[in-house]
Amino acid sequence: MSLVVRGFVFLVVGLALVGVLAQPAWATHLTAAQLQALACGANADQLNAGRVAAGQLLAVAWSDIAGNAQQLPSATLNAAIVDGNAECREAAIDSLAQRLLEEGAPFNAAKIQQTHDSANGAVSLQQGIVRARVALELVRAGIFERGAPEGFARMETIAGGGKFNLRGVNVDGSIAGVRTALSRYFLTGAYRFFGGLVFGDAKTTCDTLRDKARNGASAEIRDAAASAYVAGVVVDRKETKCVASDGLVQATLKGSAAVQAAVFDDAAAVLAANSKLSNNALVQLSTGETGRDVQAAGILCTDPADETTCEKVTTSSLRLAAAYALGLRFVAEKQTEAFVRVFSLIHQTAGFKELPLSAVPALRVIYAN
Repeated sequence: MSLVVRGFVFLVVGLALVGVLAQPAWATHLTAAQLQALACGANADQLNAGRVAAGQLLAVAWSDIAGNAQQLPSATLNAAIVDGNAECREAAIDSLAQRLLEEGAPFNAAKIQQTHDSANGAVSLQQGIVRARVALELVRAGIFERGAPEGFARMETIAGGGKFNLRGVNVDGSIAGVRTALSRYFLTGAYRFFGGLVFGDAKTTCDTLRDKARNGASAEIRDAAASAYVAGVVVDRKETKCVASDGLVQATLKGSAAVQAAVFDDAAAVLAANSKLSNNALVQLSTGETGRDVQAAGILCTDPADETTCEKVTTSSLRLAAAYALGLRFVAEKQTEAFVRVFSLIHQTAGFKELPLSAVPALRVIYAN
């Protein structure tokens, strides 16, 4: 990061910390309609952080009223699931799946098959996910009907791009929406809560998931395994963390690509709580390009004087974790309004890398309160 950019960032962070900026007028609780305006449509918030935060809260707001077609018309959800903004499409998934289950009942095998097949012609990936999720929900009893080992084999076959017949429905893993829905809503939870029935004790289960997260046959298998690995497993009714808190940050650097994508949120909490890291150090981490930026922040080095013990590279996952950590700091210090006002000036300039997304935690607080 250039000295000019770095100096500007340090300046605006300092201004926000002392709260010298005026509170923006939009720092208030937003309704579902207002969140939708920020996350959806041609006039959506131009800031990535604004759309992300609004989309996350919109998903919750819509879920709360998904059972009320007057408050949340199906037309609204159907438009959102094919919206031009990914944040809007993701926000609609849970509510639209619930709506299709309610409006489509009763289902028979033929109708479930039709719902499943329609995922192949979906306008967006998210629309395909919804249709596949509904179909999979209706045949989920067929996954483990012959025990856990067979159940995992069936799910991994489908998530790996293969086909399997569940309760008279031909489930086709060559359809992206089917693979993603199975991975996100079924396989991840199965790995977490039932993996021990197949893989062994907690340590062996964690090791197996780590391997699958790196070497799984498809991106969907790797993503499901990584999510379960980061969240931890339940074996013999006891929850075990596969990655200890002090290992979460290192996982953003040394984990597989799937683990890095899954771990940054948890790593952010660890970084935010690290009293040895100043806010400026978090800025440096969130904008750094080389291992020198990691070393300069004073983390992940056994001996700062010995270069062989320090990381030589940085990753998008570490930068994003640091950015979110900075946002969490501002939330804790009740400086969210000033913080977001400052970072709304930064916008999405390439030189700032993941730093602007540090506004997400603050925006979530502003929009929700």
